[in-house]
Amino acid sequence: MAHGARRIVLFGWSMGGMISLLLSERSRHRDRIAGIVLISPATHLRETLVRAARNAGLPSAIARRVPFALETWPLTRLCGLAERIDFDELDWSCPGRLRVSTLALHSDGDTDIPAALTRTFVEANPGFATLALLDPVPHQLEWNASPERFNAIVASWLQENAITTTTRQGPPATGSPRECTGSDDRMRQGER
Repeated sequence: MAHGARRIVLFGWSMGGMISLLLSERSRHRDRIAGIVLISPATHLRETLVRAARNAGLPSAIARRVPFALETWPLTRLCGLAERIDFDELDWSCPGRLRVSTLALHSDGDTDIPAALTRTFVEANPGFATLALLDPVPHQLEWNASPERFNAIVASWLQENAITTTTRQGPPATGSPRECTGSDDRMRQGER
């Protein structure tokens, strides 16, 4: 912005995707965000942490309790956190929450953040979110495996959504999530 940018497109890989989504709601420049491109995005932190705990070798019953420890005082203190994590605030699977045109690129080969979570995110945000599934590759390697295809998808999406000339945006974000119930159930159904 300091150099004159009037409109920006945020790109975020993995947790950077979650940060991009937060910026679209909270940044003082959120009205200048013309679009978001997410790659292997963490759109549902609770399920992402459970998956990470499982991948680290924790039994499923214990892995499912990891978010509880991070959102419950005083357990958060024992985990080294200054405050609890509000997992609802970090869940973009709630219908209607997204207010900026967004492209999500993901791969069914991702075992860290399953593409099913991204599918749920896109389905919850029709009219704003678009999914592009790429060939199966590990987490965050979509561009590395196929840079030409990746770049073509992004360029096409930018042009189709008129990001270069106009922006398709809903009402401004309020800076906090809308109340959403049942998203964890939708996430678990997506794992099946």
